[in-house]
Amino acid sequence: MPFIVSKRVQGVHKVTQDEILFNQITEEAMQANLAIKDTSGTRTCYVKNISPQNIKKCHVSDKIQILEKFVSSHKDLIERDNLEDCYDIFAIAKKTGGVRWITAPNEELKVALSEVKEIFELFMNGNCAHSSAYAYVKGRSTLSAVRKHQLHKSRWFLKTDFSDFFGSINYAWVSKTLGNIFPFSEIVKEERGKVALDKIINLCLLKDGLPQGSPISPLLSNIVMIPIDHYIANKLREKYTLVNDIKYRFCYTRYADDIHISSRVKFDQTEMLDFMKDAIARFSAPFILKKEKTQFGSNAGKNFIFGVMYTQDGTMSMGHKERDRLKATIHAFVMDYRHNKLWDLKELQSLQGNISYKRQINKTQVDELIQKLNTKYSIDIDGLLLMLIKRT
Repeated sequence: MPFIVSKRVQGVHKVTQDEILFNQITEEAMQANLAIKDTSGTRTCYVKNISPQNIKKCHVSDKIQILEKFVSSHKDLIERDNLEDCYDIFAIAKKTGGVRWITAPNEELKVALSEVKEIFELFMNGNCAHSSAYAYVKGRSTLSAVRKHQLHKSRWFLKTDFSDFFGSINYAWVSKTLGNIFPFSEIVKEERGKVALDKIINLCLLKDGLPQGSPISPLLSNIVMIPIDHYIANKLREKYTLVNDIKYRFCYTRYADDIHISSRVKFDQTEMLDFMKDAIARFSAPFILKKEKTQFGSNAGKNFIFGVMYTQDGTMSMGHKERDRLKATIHAFVMDYRHNKLWDLKELQSLQGNISYKRQINKTQVDELIQKLNTKYSIDIDGLLLMLIKRT
């Protein structure tokens, strides 16, 4: 009885098992997806039985051969006694203070793990995350996660995260969980498939955890979280807070280890945290919620979701600190330009990208800031950036 993730189909029609298993979406449904600019939506199902015809269509033997070919091609890495020698460890500063340790594989291992990523994406038709997961998925971002809560018209938020998320994802749990996700569920039914997949899982891990900095870790973390995300999202659709005989439902999003649950009305945070702990235990997941990172409150004050301010009137804002930071960066750019200290291409693209990202948060707010600075410096900042990027 595996979990299956497929492309979400817009419109009202009966979804067939072929559509779910093999991404066989009609042209009409695909056009509907494009019409609402939704190309990243996925549907997760828990299927009791897969028909023999569809199991045959899955080409399990071909998939096992792909895994075995990979194992054979990278035999030296897979049989290596100490993979730690294949990693470089360094620290990067966090915006919130402190450091994050990155464990980056050397070129040989990086190539191999990138190949694993491609194989897993191929096996799952590119649908490697639940619709509630917003990190590491093309077409999704922190902004689209915030917009989900915004569309829900949420006013009360519970924020929490997992302690040592990547490091907690160990071999035993990955192996067990993949065995419940299609098509890995069919692959492990054959001894050859299970042996090859287990060797690949071990290659993806370091000290029995997913290393931050590996090309496979983001994808694999999303895949193994599919059952938990599916359970939480489905159960929260059933749960509600009753106020004046009106049922107020919940909204759930996860961005890597960051979890947000929201509602239009105040709800019992203790009960919700107990529900989350039950969900973790139900799937024997190796996670612990961080008490020190758990927050509960409304958007009446300074309420930030994934670093974006969600205001009392339900709109998104940069926040004063981010606005001042952007203003200072633009000032430095203009002053350097006037003194013939030209920025390199990477710096120019970074500023242009930052402005573009902030416009996605609140276009009016950013346009007003840019216009004020254009007037102050008698310059067209967007135009100057574009010209310098083309010239550099």
